[in-house]
Amino acid sequence: MSDIAIEQFLVDPQGKLVINENIKNIFEYFLMASHIEGQDQVIERIREYIEMSLSGEATMKAQEIADNYLLYKGNLSTEQFAMNTDFSQQENLTMLRSALDDKKNTRRQYLGKELSEALFGHEERYDDYSYQRLLINSDSSLSEQEKDQLMAQAESQLPSKMAQGMRYKREEKKLTAQINRLKNQSDTAEEIFDLRANFYGEKIAQRMAYLESNTPQWQARLTEFYQQRQDILDSNELSDEAKKLALQEAKDNAFTRKEQIKLAVQSIRGA
Repeated sequence: MSDIAIEQFLVDPQGKLVINENIKNIFEYFLMASHIEGQDQVIERIREYIEMSLSGEATMKAQEIADNYLLYKGNLSTEQFAMNTDFSQQENLTMLRSALDDKKNTRRQYLGKELSEALFGHEERYDDYSYQRLLINSDSSLSEQEKDQLMAQAESQLPSKMAQGMRYKREEKKLTAQINRLKNQSDTAEEIFDLRANFYGEKIAQRMAYLESNTPQWQARLTEFYQQRQDILDSNELSDEAKKLALQEAKDNAFTRKEQIKLAVQSIRGA
């Protein structure tokens, strides 16, 4: 925990506690250590931090919120879903929806509607969005266009900055699928470049085109280098360290630094 910076309570000009998500983050910072220090010690640390950071009415308000927050955490269902849970199955989606609703209800029971919204509003809207995304993607009766339209509607319920990020990812995924289709056709390099330039900007489009370029000249150079590489690896006269140095020297002689980056990228992608 010592490597994680703890957030600070905020107060307004009148000295009143500003109630927002950072309060939850402060409590969770301390609660992370409960399995090491024990629950009682963690609660004491939270109280000490409140008294050290705040004064007057703000202290009392923070202590009240802390008490209710700890009650909420103590009564929260611990149902977890495995990373490989198949959410294309309706049964699992139903269980997920139930778990999300139970969590919301528990928050409102112990924190109240207003405080729950202040502490968890963004998180709950993202959870709802994630559920809607799973629901949409699991519906085999929907076309890709219909799914995209429904995803756009779901994004509109998110906070603006979060919605912008989700929209970017969705549009990028569509772009990638479109480009992959074009790559299976002939004479589409210019169209692919234009699509990328419109989305990422011309500079990034140029970089991506360079990294993917597989001209006959480039392929001939690769063939020559890989043959030289294999000769070095097959040598019985060189030690492992000498082979390593010889391979690097061969690479430096065959390619510029920029070309070596291209070589590495294509190797990773299996180009």
